[in-house]
Amino acid sequence: MKLQKIQTILNSKRIIDKLKSKLKADTNRELAHLLGEGEGKIAKWNGGARISEEIIANLVCKAFVAGQRRAFRSAIVPIVEFYPINYVESKQGANWEILPTDKKKNPRESKLKDVLRASQGIYVFYNSEGKVLYVGKTENRNIWSEMKTRYNSKSFEQHLVNHPSTGSEFSPAKQKGNKIVKTKRHLHWLASYFSAYRVHPNLINDTEALLIRAFANDLGNSRMESFRNFKG
Repeated sequence: MKLQKIQTILNSKRIIDKLKSKLKADTNRELAHLLGEGEGKIAKWNGGARISEEIIANLVCKAFVAGQRRAFRSAIVPIVEFYPINYVESKQGANWEILPTDKKKNPRESKLKDVLRASQGIYVFYNSEGKVLYVGKTENRNIWSEMKTRYNSKSFEQHLVNHPSTGSEFSPAKQKGNKIVKTKRHLHWLASYFSAYRVHPNLINDTEALLIRAFANDLGNSRMESFRNFKG
């Protein structure tokens, strides 16, 4: 009888130790949070209280529910929303920076860029009226790098007239015959605000597809994205 009790204590502690190892939990509190169980019960089992088959089955169910809740809470996390763009020329003058580059003069923007550099997910550009212009995603690169590339690319279409940029003469449109044509424009001509969201890797594609498909007629995106995880 005493041997059986010792065996039960050893098994209970081993189970808790193994769970901590598998879930990378250093303390009873961390393990309790991951399993969706009370810290007091974890401490009892760690001290040798018997863990029955029923308890293990309940733990699995609670851990599943707790994992779902954590996943939902962290699936989409806002980083910044409708942040004003204060563009400046890059150091070489070849491109435009979305935010000032001087860290000492612009500490807030510098910290924002650090967060964007450490994140993958979805970003949105808006015009001066706060209306959405473009929705983009990034899975392999960080949000900041992807946003800068898109900001300096001709990815937005407008109907415009190509007026002459040289010479001093002016001819009325009736005489010149200039046509209104669809023209590719850089986003930096139009964008005044941006938003960025950290998104779970498994949801990035479908989140972008949802936004583009839901607001297809308002966006400058030329490609109509498809859902990857929910094909019908």
